[in-house]
Amino acid sequence: MENGNGTNGNGHDLKSSSMGFFGRLFNIAPFEWPRVTECWLITFLFKLGSATGWTVITAAFVSRFGIQYLPMLFVMNATLIIASTFFFEQLIVRFKREILMILMLILGSLCLFFASFLYDRSAIAFFTLVIFAESFFLAQFNVFIPILVGDRFTPLESQRTFPFVESGDTIGIAIGGAIVGIFASQFPIQWFLHLWIIFLMFTILVFVIV
Repeated sequence: MENGNGTNGNGHDLKSSSMGFFGRLFNIAPFEWPRVTECWLITFLFKLGSATGWTVITAAFVSRFGIQYLPMLFVMNATLIIASTFFFEQLIVRFKREILMILMLILGSLCLFFASFLYDRSAIAFFTLVIFAESFFLAQFNVFIPILVGDRFTPLESQRTFPFVESGDTIGIAIGGAIVGIFASQFPIQWFLHLWIIFLMFTILVFVIV
């Protein structure tokens, strides 16, 4: 049946009823859903990529260099995170936060893309690029996510929306771990790097579209 404007209202009614149901279930108001969806998707996609990529990279590092060098990986990771914190502290006052976060994803993706061609040629160059991408750009993006989410909601809204938004973290990590568990023995490490990049590109699309 058509409504007064000559358009079918069943789809709109179904969408409204669905949003109303989930709104009551999660105690989220209709006008909050666009912001909740944006923050949830950013968190979910980023964590999905990180869980998939970093798990495989850690396993590959141990396989190539041995478990005795694993602490070195964590030390390099922590050192680069500290360095990136000082670096981006200077940029945050000059650039809009969303633009800076998109740049982090793009630069991190480029590092991962170039690294995917180096695995069979130079293990040192491969892991250097990947660790730099994850520690300098992507780890800093992870720090910016709670700040972004906090700015999207008022303190009263945060009490209701944060638990739902943060579920994207847990779900993303769980699915990422499942992807690694299912496909680790079937695909080369370059495949997981490309998959990681795809998830990062989808995260950028969320910023642009949502």
